[in-house]
Amino acid sequence: MSHRMLDLLQGDSSDFAMCPESGDWTEVGSFCAEFEAALQSSGNPNTLHKYRLHWNQYWRPFARKYLQGKEFRTDSSVLTSDSAAKRETFVLYCFLIYCRRLMPAKSKADKAADKMAKPQSVVAPLKAVRYLHKHCGYGHLLLDLALLSKALRGLSKEFMARHGQDSLIPNRKYGMPFAIANAMICIPEGTKLGHSSSTKVSRTLLRWMSFIAAMALCKVTGYRKAEVAVRSLEYKVDLVFSNLVWFIKGVETPFPTVAQMRAADTSYVACIAPPPSKADCTNEKYGMFRAYVRWSPSPSNTANVLAQLEATFPVAASERSSTPLFRASGDAPLTHSQLDSMLAKSLRFVASTQPDLLSPDHLHRYSWHSFRRGLAMGLRKLKVPDHLIQMYCRWASPRSLEAYALLDMDQYADQIAEAEQQTFKTISGKPDYQLPQIDDDDRHIHMAAMAAQLDMPEDPH
Repeated sequence: MSHRMLDLLQGDSSDFAMCPESGDWTEVGSFCAEFEAALQSSGNPNTLHKYRLHWNQYWRPFARKYLQGKEFRTDSSVLTSDSAAKRETFVLYCFLIYCRRLMPAKSKADKAADKMAKPQSVVAPLKAVRYLHKHCGYGHLLLDLALLSKALRGLSKEFMARHGQDSLIPNRKYGMPFAIANAMICIPEGTKLGHSSSTKVSRTLLRWMSFIAAMALCKVTGYRKAEVAVRSLEYKVDLVFSNLVWFIKGVETPFPTVAQMRAADTSYVACIAPPPSKADCTNEKYGMFRAYVRWSPSPSNTANVLAQLEATFPVAASERSSTPLFRASGDAPLTHSQLDSMLAKSLRFVASTQPDLLSPDHLHRYSWHSFRRGLAMGLRKLKVPDHLIQMYCRWASPRSLEAYALLDMDQYADQIAEAEQQTFKTISGKPDYQLPQIDDDDRHIHMAAMAAQLDMPEDPH
């Protein structure tokens, strides 16, 4: 993009053209390059990674097969030519159907049942293509969103007709009950969760202590997996030891000593600053919203577990701002795959030892995201206002509560039972008092509305 900017500025001969006093365009070129660098770093790394995968898997082969290999649609005539603009729009519509034919279902069960990908999944590569074009400075790929919405509605109806009325209901994970989370945090020392020696729980090993502390933190903060670990070691983790500050007898202590951590008591409060999140990439919205957890002697208490982490694996004050809070070894952060594997083994242990708490048949219901959902459901059961739940969980929109903070079964049943005991009197709709009709204005209004509908031109789509 910086080259296009510089070429346009240098080629402009109008009265208002940019013209360096010295005639040297080097500094202007650096302006353009710096702007492009800022643009490239603006996106969420996880979003960019996902969209680039879509680009490579679907858009690149499509462009090679149907677009003469021209992946980036850089034809600026779309801004002035209606036919060129329609061409690019129709290309994207064809790409949508191309993805629908090729994309497999996400889950193993759906693949085994030979199901097609859901419309919501099919539209993801289309979003990726538009996003990456805009990200590189080509923001002219426009779509008729109303027409696209109609097409997606049609694809959804076809999907339901083929796979059943409930086939588009999101298969979300369940909220993690605090009792199950606490049972995993308190797995006895030395327990083997698998066949290899590496599955032996040992709080003297950094990897296991970090995993247990990550569970303890996520159950009370709702942090996402991406906020406490990394997809792979090429990525940088944002949650570091400097995010954790202690209040000891009311005194702020950002650099606690091992002796202080070993002497933790009920006067200690752990204060955790949130890392940047998917809904707040720059931490401007929720960066100041700290989570405060008072220490208690309970082995599942979050502050207690974090104090054990600090005491067992101390980090020098000068290194707290660069050392991941949860590590596998040395300075290497835990990865998503490590968290998923350890969580699955821990859940299986709880199910095998406490089947009344967790049925072995229900293991598939939980994932790392269940900690987040469990917190939201717990707060809602306490009747915490929705705007505060949104703040605690750091959601961008209160609409997220509709999907995550579900009502508890007992709470719902009790409220319905109470509603059945209520009595009320009201008038609903237009009262029918059998009064004589004076004129027929209402009929004329109704017919005029019908005529207006008939006069409207048919939808060309």
